[in-house]
Amino acid sequence: MNIPRFSAEASLYKTNQHYQLFASWAGTTEVYVGLAQPGTRPPPDGDGGQSCRPRSLGCLPDDSSPTGCRIFFQQADCTEVALAPCQCPGPPPPPPNCGTGLFCGNHCCPPGGSGRPRPCANNGCCPEFTHVCTDDQTSCCADGASCGSFFGQHFCYSVSTDGEVRITGRATPELP
Repeated sequence: MNIPRFSAEASLYKTNQHYQLFASWAGTTEVYVGLAQPGTRPPPDGDGGQSCRPRSLGCLPDDSSPTGCRIFFQQADCTEVALAPCQCPGPPPPPPNCGTGLFCGNHCCPPGGSGRPRPCANNGCCPEFTHVCTDDQTSCCADGASCGSFFGQHFCYSVSTDGEVRITGRATPELP
């Protein structure tokens, strides 16, 4: 197929400038395109003052601030500029006392009626005598049963001594 006035040769043009492409890693990959400078390469970690992305560095400790912290900003030349005072972030709160239960990151799972610990499942607790399924971390199967899934359908299964497979549904975690 021909497109009038367009050919592979016409799609390429000569430039009197050379461009370079480079990427840096700072939590996310960022790609920059810029004019090439002979004999220079972009620094991989921001040293050298030419490859930093202007951004807020957040509220950081600063002895010269009346609050003990100040908002810092990183400029394109990689220098850091102290801006307004800010309230220093405090330490994270201690985990709650779960007694004989388990601390599950954001909640406690109290033991069951038998005194046995109940496993954590995302934002809930598995019922007593069950375990959390590792494939989704949100459902539970009875002890002695295995967790399985087929085309996104999650289930529990067990195999009897005579080879019979028994499939049951998964238990929904209880909210603490």
